[in-house]
Amino acid sequence: MTLYDDIRHLWRQYANFYVVGNNHLKKLTFHTLMGIMLTYRNCSYTENATPITTRYHLFIIQPSGTGKSQILKYLYELVKSLGIPCVKTLKDNEASITGSIERVKATGKIEKTEGILSWAFLLVYDEGSVLLGKPSRHTENLTDNMQTAMDDPGFVSKGMKLGRVSYETKTTICTGSYMFKQFEHTLWTKGLLQRMGNSYKEFNEEEKRNMRIGVNLMKNNQNKERIIELKKAFSVIMEQLPKDREVVFDKNAVNKFNLKMEEVYNAYFHKTFEGPKQEIMDTFFNRLHLLIDKVAAQKCLVEGRSVVSYDDLIHGLRENEWHIQSLHNVFKKITIKNIVGEETRRENMVWQLIKPHTSGINQSALLLELDKFKISGRWDLGVNKTLELLKEMSESGEKIVVAKGANNSRLYYAK
Repeated sequence: MTLYDDIRHLWRQYANFYVVGNNHLKKLTFHTLMGIMLTYRNCSYTENATPITTRYHLFIIQPSGTGKSQILKYLYELVKSLGIPCVKTLKDNEASITGSIERVKATGKIEKTEGILSWAFLLVYDEGSVLLGKPSRHTENLTDNMQTAMDDPGFVSKGMKLGRVSYETKTTICTGSYMFKQFEHTLWTKGLLQRMGNSYKEFNEEEKRNMRIGVNLMKNNQNKERIIELKKAFSVIMEQLPKDREVVFDKNAVNKFNLKMEEVYNAYFHKTFEGPKQEIMDTFFNRLHLLIDKVAAQKCLVEGRSVVSYDDLIHGLRENEWHIQSLHNVFKKITIKNIVGEETRRENMVWQLIKPHTSGINQSALLLELDKFKISGRWDLGVNKTLELLKEMSESGEKIVVAKGANNSRLYYAK
């Protein structure tokens, strides 16, 4: 096993003490941790002749009580134990996060203060709805500043009546939320989520049961000495990580991987949705390569190599598969008009179209019927996602059934 594998194994042991299940989160938060540690050690990779950090920002969308807050809390606890400056907050206002300029009443002098983003290597915002919901006096302009902070190089620049606060930042930002009301609107209008690894999870009844049992059994995790050992092991590993290193990408690997990314686009992004929703989906693809590059560079740096290989890039893609799947599931769930029960609405619409055809309607004709509703915005799925929906509906057998028609075509019947 390489040092990279050792750190992953160590992180999973640590996370298992506090979080039941959620293996998808343990994978993504591993890369968040790696990005923080390597950034603290002043390691980066080169793009456009500019050093780029391996920071992996994270947004978790899960129901309350399913482990998202726990894993971020103990990520913060571990980072703090390593002596890396970090903050966990519930509702710091915009001035605290970014900085401010004020006139001191007693002296009349102007005082400039730089915020948390100027010195922290990790900022855990306990509830993401504070960032993505309706603006308040506590969060005005905060989301916009966080977007530029998450870019590389990270930068904060804010002009005010008495002057300007501006500085570079190396903060990794992590937060999570449930699927709250304003979330759908935010997804369309802001670029915050495009800059982050996203994790969206709905739990089935069996998973909920296992989680209830597992959470109760966590009272048996009484070995405090083991936690101390794990934190000490991370401290030792910190000293083994490279310092002041900058890796580059193999040019042939980049060219080869571009072909792979075209396959990814055609398989998971092209014609997935319609109209504005597809346009937004494309913006996530445009930033996907950044998440892949960060993971690939992390692996290369930790393994002591100076050039990122094609295998590193493939590893980066695999590690981001959950992010891609999460985007698909979120986009299927939401609509720009915030219609409740969107999945049910689509199924009912398909059923209503099929119902009059007592002798069945073939797949091509059904797709044409649905296509007519795209102009009015009543149908938002692209061809690929529509076929997925038809497959799911026919396999469930609750509303429609499918049979083989002439020339091996598919015929759909309403139940």
